[in-house]
Amino acid sequence: HSVFITFLRPYAQYLGFPENFTILDEDDSESWFKRSIKNIVEAGRVPAEQQTEEMVKEYKSIDKKYKPKTCFGRISFCKNELITVDAYQKDSTIQYQDRHAGRPLLGKIYEDYVNTCFRSGVMDFDDILLYTDILLANNPQICNEIAACFDYILVDEYQDTNRAQYSILRRLTTHNKNICVVGDDSQSIYAFRGARIENIFNFKEEYQGCKIIRLEQNYRSTQMIVDAANRLIKCNDQRIPKTCFSKAEEGEPIEFWELDNEKEEADHIARTILTEMKKNGYSYKDFAILYRTNSQSRALEDGLIRRSIPYVIYSGTSFFERMEIKDQMAFFKLGVNPNDDASFRRVVNKPVRGVGDAALKRLADYAYSKNLTLWGAINQPEFETFGIGLSKKPMAGLLEFREIIRACTELVRTKSAYGAAYEIVNLVGIYQEYKEDDTEDSRNRADNIRELVDSVKSFEEDVEQANKDLDDLPMDNSMMSYLQNIMLLSNADTSDGNENKVSLMTVHCAKGLEYPYVFVAGMEEELFPLNIDQTPKELEEERRLCYVGVTRAKEYLYLILMFY
Repeated sequence: HSVFITFLRPYAQYLGFPENFTILDEDDSESWFKRSIKNIVEAGRVPAEQQTEEMVKEYKSIDKKYKPKTCFGRISFCKNELITVDAYQKDSTIQYQDRHAGRPLLGKIYEDYVNTCFRSGVMDFDDILLYTDILLANNPQICNEIAACFDYILVDEYQDTNRAQYSILRRLTTHNKNICVVGDDSQSIYAFRGARIENIFNFKEEYQGCKIIRLEQNYRSTQMIVDAANRLIKCNDQRIPKTCFSKAEEGEPIEFWELDNEKEEADHIARTILTEMKKNGYSYKDFAILYRTNSQSRALEDGLIRRSIPYVIYSGTSFFERMEIKDQMAFFKLGVNPNDDASFRRVVNKPVRGVGDAALKRLADYAYSKNLTLWGAINQPEFETFGIGLSKKPMAGLLEFREIIRACTELVRTKSAYGAAYEIVNLVGIYQEYKEDDTEDSRNRADNIRELVDSVKSFEEDVEQANKDLDDLPMDNSMMSYLQNIMLLSNADTSDGNENKVSLMTVHCAKGLEYPYVFVAGMEEELFPLNIDQTPKELEEERRLCYVGVTRAKEYLYLILMFY
């Protein structure tokens, strides 16, 4: 995503976007999508005060079909499959599926969401790939210019690429086929996110004459664990044949436990952790407990708490997901792109300036009727003249907010990221409000905002150092570059891996990690493998997921199931 943003910006005009387009994080994307659901599903409904009991019941039944997370996930999947709004609405199979699921309006919701993002000059993560492919497909000259930037293309984790990533890579290597991909088909576990294992299976046909190099030595685990993983994955029909080996010692036998219930499972794990620490001198951080679904963590936590064992659950709330940080960064985003409606909504009344939900709804309705962003609406001459029916207090609050954002945009335009951040923090008043509220929680939030400003300073220092080493490709120290950098951080980038605590996580989260001791809990039928009326293809992915769990262990592996 980071690479393709770099190319999207200078060519954004070809897509109808401003060069300073901003990126929605996952929470803002879902929040915005939820408003599109409301716009479309509730259109034409009888006003609430006129609804009969039967109408209320019918509307509630319809609303249950349009759960934001589910609907947004479907649209996200379609974007990664390069299915645009137009293609979505013309695809008879997709339309049938939506009608069958009781969501016939999803195509219109998709259209409303895309139009709102386009009007506001923002993209979500899926748009970055979709619009890159559209740019390359519709502009052969631009495609050639971008492809010419690379003599060689290297791709890691190729087994996890989706259709959009595959298509972009194919376009960039049409003439120069100097491409090397690294991947392990045995660890392809993200089909639910759109990953296509076929990409790695078909690589040798797509790039005739390529050389396949098998990297079969495992540098992590004992031979005992590697042998078990080999036997497991050989049960899959769809795979690239290979036999992994380890030059480490043979290792301890894998332990397999059959227990009666979740409480016994958790207690057995906790006692084993304490025993092994005492016997072999390991620390809490050397132990990981893996499970198939998040719901399993509660019983495991209880077992650890009962024996006073410290633990951390991944992925927790990262620094950049904290409320005060998201609020402060919303002002940074508005300084870069004041048309960012998600950020506008988030902080228009932070600190409180009298713009309540009713006033914001009236403003949003006005903006929607004029096909404007919220920022565009409050800058209309008629807004200040006629006030669109707002009372004095919210009107004054919106005018105050308008001046603050104008000041933010000027700071972003004229100063570096750190200079702008420092002054914006002191301008908007969130930091001062926390600082003046003398409670421990407020003091912590104020400290977090100071830490945010420090992170901007560190970013500038990193850019300055990088520019000394990259004479031909200088990096930008603007606020736009800082935000782009932060928006692309994963949870792994922002979490503290040095805490001396037992790690709890789903097997999906564990990919790429390693621990001396690994417990894989809940391996009974219908849980792991998950009972999802599996096709053979889905069952093979469950087996690959188990392979990932097994190969996280360096020395000791415990496989646990309930015996019913």
